[in-house]
Amino acid sequence: MPKTIADRFHKLEAGVGEHIRRYLRAEEGAREALAGVRKETRRFIRKAWRGPATESHKDAVRYTQLGIAHYNAGEYADAEERFRRAVEMDPKYARAHYDLGNTCYKRGHLTEAVTAWREAIDAAPRSEIADSAREKLLLMGHGKDGLVDTIKEQMLHRR
Repeated sequence: MPKTIADRFHKLEAGVGEHIRRYLRAEEGAREALAGVRKETRRFIRKAWRGPATESHKDAVRYTQLGIAHYNAGEYADAEERFRRAVEMDPKYARAHYDLGNTCYKRGHLTEAVTAWREAIDAAPRSEIADSAREKLLLMGHGKDGLVDTIKEQMLHRR
């Protein structure tokens, strides 16, 4: 795993070069190639300029990994508990917020899901996680009216 900025730059260069090669071989269209280059560049910027991880962040990552394991096993209550713990340990860890949102959504807690996804966006607005959270909000038809309609629909189906 690259550790220095120079190593990370070489990894960026390789990733961008791969998208260019795929485009030239017609394996990717221009839009896909540019999206790939954008993704590689964001990853570089995020990793190249972050400082050393704190112990609380490392603990948040561990709790998030445990939460993911519970989520994948269909143990949503346990997953939610782990993601909440991760968010407590590092409120700026976007991945924990995002996964908490997914878990809340699975459990039918729509308001909490929306809040968690918004917090993921606030924690890292230019990240892939934020992009995914925005997609989730859009798919829900989110906006104030869309959220109210979604909640009303859920309430009607529970009766």
